[in-house]
Amino acid sequence: VLLRDAARQVLEANMEIPSYNLSDFGFELLSLQPSTSAPNASNEVRLQLRFQKQLLLGQPISEIRIEAPKAWDFQPLCNLYQDITGGCETRCSVQLPYAEERGHHLCEGNVLILVLDTFGVIDVTAFVLLFSVVNPAEAPSQNFWSVSLANSFDLQRVKYTELLTPGFFIGNRQSF
Repeated sequence: VLLRDAARQVLEANMEIPSYNLSDFGFELLSLQPSTSAPNASNEVRLQLRFQKQLLLGQPISEIRIEAPKAWDFQPLCNLYQDITGGCETRCSVQLPYAEERGHHLCEGNVLILVLDTFGVIDVTAFVLLFSVVNPAEAPSQNFWSVSLANSFDLQRVKYTELLTPGFFIGNRQSF
C-alpha cells in the first residue's frame, strides 16, 4: 500500500497494515458487501465508511469517489444509490452532506461520485451506503475497489486520500 501526496509523490509504503486508516482525514473503509456473486447480475452492494474526526468540506475535499475495476458498471443502475445511515428514508442530518444543486451523485462507467456540499461538515460517524452495479461475466485479475476523497473543482480530480479493498468473487463457487 502506498500513501501519496497531492502531487502523487510516495510519502510512505507498507506491506503490512493493521487497519485502513492511512491519512490525517481519519477516513476508514470498514466493509464492502455484495448481495450476489452471479455473473452479469444486478448487484446491490453495501459499503460502510467511517470518519474518526470531523472533516470540514470545501478545499480540498468536494467529493467521495467509489471506483470499481473496469469490468463493473454503475451507469445502468445509478438512480438506485441510497445513503441509509441512521435508517432515514429521505435526507437527514446524520447522512453525508450532499450537494443537491450539483447533482447529489453521478455515475461514470465504473465510478460512482458522491457530490458533497462544499460548505458542509462530515461528523465523526460511520456511514452506510447502498449502491447497485452490474456484475461482469467474471472478476478481473486486478480486482481492487477504491474509495477516495477528491476535489471535483480541480481539473485533474486529485485524490487526497485513497483506500483500496479487495473486490468480491464473481461466478458459481465449485466444491471439491
